[in-house]
Amino acid sequence: MSTTTPTPRRGGKHPIYGIFIGGSDLDDSYRLTGTRHYKFTAQRRGPKVINSIEQALLNTIASKDADKFDGNLDKTSSSTKNEIDKATFIKQLKKRVRLHGQQTFYSVMYQSELLSLFDHYHKFTVEEVISQHEYRCDEPVPDIDPNTNLETPESQQLRFEAYDDFEFDDFGLSRLVVESLLSSSLLERILTRFGNDPEFESYPGQVLFMMALDTCNASVQRDVAGAQARFDTLTLDSYPGEDVTELATEALRLIHILSGSYALPLNLGTKLIKKVTKTSSEFFNRKMYALLDNTRTLETKYRLLDPATMGQDADYSKCGPYAICATLQDEHGKLIAGSDWPALATQLPESNSAPAGSSSAVTDFQCYKCLQWGHKANDPQCPLFNRSKAGSSPASTDKPAAPASSGKPSTRLKPKDPWKYVEPKDLTKPIIIDDKHWYFCTKCRCRATGQLGYYQLSHTDATHDPNWSKAEANLSPVSDPDPTPSPPLRPPLPTDSDLVDDDLVFTGLHWSPVTSIPSCRDEREEQTI
Repeated sequence: MSTTTPTPRRGGKHPIYGIFIGGSDLDDSYRLTGTRHYKFTAQRRGPKVINSIEQALLNTIASKDADKFDGNLDKTSSSTKNEIDKATFIKQLKKRVRLHGQQTFYSVMYQSELLSLFDHYHKFTVEEVISQHEYRCDEPVPDIDPNTNLETPESQQLRFEAYDDFEFDDFGLSRLVVESLLSSSLLERILTRFGNDPEFESYPGQVLFMMALDTCNASVQRDVAGAQARFDTLTLDSYPGEDVTELATEALRLIHILSGSYALPLNLGTKLIKKVTKTSSEFFNRKMYALLDNTRTLETKYRLLDPATMGQDADYSKCGPYAICATLQDEHGKLIAGSDWPALATQLPESNSAPAGSSSAVTDFQCYKCLQWGHKANDPQCPLFNRSKAGSSPASTDKPAAPASSGKPSTRLKPKDPWKYVEPKDLTKPIIIDDKHWYFCTKCRCRATGQLGYYQLSHTDATHDPNWSKAEANLSPVSDPDPTPSPPLRPPLPTDSDLVDDDLVFTGLHWSPVTSIPSCRDEREEQTI
């Protein structure tokens, strides 16, 4: 006699692939939201699929090259290459939980509202998560209405909130998903701290997730204090091209952490706006000052009131910290789309051009004929232009003082990317792009624009060598019979005896008779005859 396979409470039965679990977040009644919940193969719960999932997770746990969280809020100089910070750990775990359809374990009730543990872990403790886990493990007995002889709706809901058989059998798998992102040293610290709990080995993934955060001292107090300190040090100078969108994204992440305390700091909105009121766009600055006035009015209203009640104000949706972040990204995006963001302009403003009196782009090369600085051999201003060097006395080879210039950038060279001219606040911190470390040097001058200071790859501002282009070994006296220079940075300048005029001189046209091959053959035949 065949038996019918039950359907998961938070899952379904695909007409082709069979039983699967998860597929979306849960609403307040512990039911999946939306429709068509099957999305990934790892949601299926057949024997072969389970075996392949377990083997893949065990291989990741044993791998030394996989990304692992070691309990640090941020990566430090001593961090290993594969170590990830706390934010990345949460992001990757959320993605893997969604891939395996295990959202049910990370939905926790908070004040009659079901919240995602990934987004609101600050509001819970390890003990509270364990308590809710144990509550869902105990399915109550059905309550039958004596009048209708049917189970009451309240009893049906309470039993529906409990784990079903598929979820009970998924405890171990959910734990492996978390362990695949934890380093062995962090797992040992978790075991040391919570190993005395007799149920430690049987807890599902969400409990191990909270234990990992608690073990690394990522508690609410430490996170909030660290987020507040990082928010205060946020500056637009740290984002190349005055990228307001990236600054707002980082601010939004920190605000989300700060929301784990009783209430957000009262002046958080005005602090954020002040960070972006001195951009190179006057239009954007005026918009920010207008928003600053409204935000300050709102914050002043609640200065002597409970700061937690400010979120209920009608203006909070426009002047609250979350709304301000959205406004910054929106206004910055509009100006970028309209090519109206000066920091990313194709041509730099005049203030970025070389000042008068500087002409390094003109005098940094030497004529190999007359040995004078400031022009090349094919320049008509050269005294030896179109003439042989022999018999002439060379001019002084001393590099002249830079003549006054108009300050206009050179049109012969292509300017660098606009972000390379934006000076950061910390000159020792590089920008890493495609594993390349770009350092800003305030002493290097761009030959294309005349701008003093730009990002390059060769040195830092502190290690700048003003004589790097002067190959001292190549300037040894010609009379030296046996010079032993170091490897030259550029080909050595020729001496007087070596200088030869290599310019092409037009001497006119030369005509010569052309004889075809057949005519030559006919002449030879006539001579033979």
